[in-house]
Amino acid sequence: MFHYFHKYLKLFSIIKIMETKKILIVARTYSNRKLLEEIIKKESPNFLIHAGNHEEEIGYMEKYFNQFVNGENDNFDTDLSKIFNVFNFSFHLESNLNLIKITRSNIEKYTSDLAIKSGSKFFIFSNSDEPSVKNEGTIFILNPGSIVKSVWNKFIGSYILVFINGESISVFLKNI
Repeated sequence: MFHYFHKYLKLFSIIKIMETKKILIVARTYSNRKLLEEIIKKESPNFLIHAGNHEEEIGYMEKYFNQFVNGENDNFDTDLSKIFNVFNFSFHLESNLNLIKITRSNIEKYTSDLAIKSGSKFFIFSNSDEPSVKNEGTIFILNPGSIVKSVWNKFIGSYILVFINGESISVFLKNI
């Protein structure tokens, strides 16, 4: 009986270790708490990242987000660039305040260079409402866009989900 239980416990431990983790990445939420909280409830992530332009109070951001940076519309100070580890992978989160003078035509090259220099697996930024997911070799370059449809351009609301299971990574751009 004990031998059977031990095998079961060992199998359960392996399954637990290989449990898929979900990371939700948003940006440019522009104080739209209701929609943001609906997305969080729907996706039920293990980790939340905000890439700026939240227009929220620091207490609200600390309540919901594990990592966040400020954008040009935010009214409290945080680091403008953060490198951190989540589920055994390195993430570089860059504020658009550091990217604001970069033109759209140069942003891909600039973010690619920054991503490579940081040595992180994931490079996250938000310089526009235009979302993008790029895999350049071993690096994912991610711009979640905005959760709200922009009135001044054609982009619909979006966010990014990252699924990590051991060494396996899946990245999805989701439209709202």
